[in-house]
Amino acid sequence: QLLMAGGFELRKWASNCPALLQDLPSDHCRPSSSEDALCFDRDPVLKILGLGWNPGSDNFFYAVRMSEAAYTKRTVLSQMARIFDPLGWLTPVTFKAKLFFRHLCRLQLDWDQPLPEEFVNPWHDFQQHIPDLGRIRIPRRLPEISPSSVHHLVGFCDASESGYAAVIYFHTASPAGQPHVHLLTAKSKVAPNKAISLPRLELCGAHLLAKLLHAVSSRMLPQLEASIVAFCDSTVALAWIRGESHRWKTFVGNRVADIQDLIPHHSWRHVSTTDNPADCASRGIAPHHLQHHPLWWNGPSWLAFASENWPNTPATVDTDSVQQEAKPPPMFVLTVTASDDDYINRFSSF
Repeated sequence: QLLMAGGFELRKWASNCPALLQDLPSDHCRPSSSEDALCFDRDPVLKILGLGWNPGSDNFFYAVRMSEAAYTKRTVLSQMARIFDPLGWLTPVTFKAKLFFRHLCRLQLDWDQPLPEEFVNPWHDFQQHIPDLGRIRIPRRLPEISPSSVHHLVGFCDASESGYAAVIYFHTASPAGQPHVHLLTAKSKVAPNKAISLPRLELCGAHLLAKLLHAVSSRMLPQLEASIVAFCDSTVALAWIRGESHRWKTFVGNRVADIQDLIPHHSWRHVSTTDNPADCASRGIAPHHLQHHPLWWNGPSWLAFASENWPNTPATVDTDSVQQEAKPPPMFVLTVTASDDDYINRFSSF
């Protein structure tokens, strides 16, 4: 009403509930790909920077089109920017592209210089399969939330020599119903050019997960009471997180202190590499393999059960690797001055 009073008439309305649009003039509704603006049996053209929404099925989808341009570092970066993925659902694919671009940067090519032959075919294959992302459908709506349901934010982190990643799932279970799992968000980072040990990269992945879990719990779902559970497949990183931050050297100690401020240390658990969906994002997946990848979209098989059935068994820790980042014990120097016997003898008569 405020906008109408100012002469601003809102148009292009769209909703997943047709009843909400019945009282609106047809020319005020967002036109779909069909002739009828209120027809919900086809994909309407509701796209924002390549991310689409189908009101009928209430699903998100991707519409990415690659241009036929010469393969240079500039065009590769331009094609990567066409994949608009604000919540990181395509992180395994975008990480693969970022890793490819890092290899190009290491060659120190000019922006418009053609790619070497050994890089042309891999990028051509990747680009040819990008349209396969259009077959992916992601439900917009979270599982139904009731006061009696038990909610969990379940995070996974992983690292490889190429980079590290974190992914979060929303798990809800009603007292009498089947638990539901929904992929919320994910994020990845390419490893820096400077060589870093794998345990340190695993800790960087845990740090990324801690920040992502904190952002989701405090900003995206602030009114939802959900328990936080974080999984990591590195026993060394878990030992650092569960220890006191002042015990470790600067690199590890600073990140451990930040992680402990964001997530309680008792929320961390160990998970095997085969059950870790973040492994998909830290290594990359080809676009045509992502659609049918249950580990990425649904998490490990045991995540479909109640939280009592999740792994919580302590794993064997490599003590030597853990102690490599321990600060050396403090050293105290005590200086003792020997007594001068001659001094005592000279004045012993007094």
